[in-house]
Amino acid sequence: MAKASESIPILIFHKGNSPYLRDCLVQARKTNPSSRLILLGDKENECLAQDEALEGLEHFEADSFPGFKEFQPFYHHCSNLSFNFEIVCIQRWFVMRDWARQFGIKRFLHLDSDVLLFCNVTELAQRFDKYDMTFMRWDADRLLAHFFLLNRIEFLDEFCEYILKIYQNDSEFERLVKRSMNENRVRQQDPWISDMSLLAGFYDVSGCNAYFLENAREEGLFFDDRITLAGSFQKEFGILRKHKIKKVRFLDGHPFVFTQEGKPMEVQILHFHAFTKLLMHNFVRGRNPRWLFFWYTLILEHKMVKRFMKKGIYSPKILFF
Repeated sequence: MAKASESIPILIFHKGNSPYLRDCLVQARKTNPSSRLILLGDKENECLAQDEALEGLEHFEADSFPGFKEFQPFYHHCSNLSFNFEIVCIQRWFVMRDWARQFGIKRFLHLDSDVLLFCNVTELAQRFDKYDMTFMRWDADRLLAHFFLLNRIEFLDEFCEYILKIYQNDSEFERLVKRSMNENRVRQQDPWISDMSLLAGFYDVSGCNAYFLENAREEGLFFDDRITLAGSFQKEFGILRKHKIKKVRFLDGHPFVFTQEGKPMEVQILHFHAFTKLLMHNFVRGRNPRWLFFWYTLILEHKMVKRFMKKGIYSPKILFF
């Protein structure tokens, strides 16, 4: 096992104290006991630093870094998702930049708070040494940084400069809006500008040397883009097709997914997008949700419950046993 001084720090950004945040942190600590575990959070979640299951968790208030407010005056909201959600997703890049500068960090892993980590990052990262960072594709024109291993720290300065350039220049922003409209024309949605759009735009113009994690599947390593997108993998549960999730099974304590042909692939991360955050508590304990998930997806069809979920008014202790 790598020494703490050699281990790659794991960085998680989250505002508020959503129930699934602790699940994410507990799983990261369980699989990476030698890594620094950092939460860029706020006063609502600073209590997690006292959690015995999160030994050594370092908590910082995100808005104490100057970058948190640096971008705020320039933000234009262009999304069906909430203002607060979208702006914070972009602000986190400025905060990560400031945190890395302040502590002289040259390399780290950023993990979204709805991701469960099932691998030792320091051991795995040797495969990606020759790349600047890792991404996955959300779709043809958006990049997902839910497992963002950064090997070249200068990327943060360059990307933050690019974001400011886009939002301070009307023509640049309009170009991004038109690109988003082209992306969404089939679904007839409104423009959706997010940090995923910005990452894709920056990747196109910067030529950064990135590794796309879906390619690791050729080596038998499975990085999940989102658990609700089964693709060529076996799926299960749910009432409607859109609510089915990838079939995951724990074998000797390790999670595996299965191709349509039945070939197992060892899971490195699982991404619990949207309503599937409710399932994270089960997977941390190495348990697969079974018939319960059938009823929860039925309940989730009700818009009122979805609204409650969006506000965080639920408890995994009630929903799962």
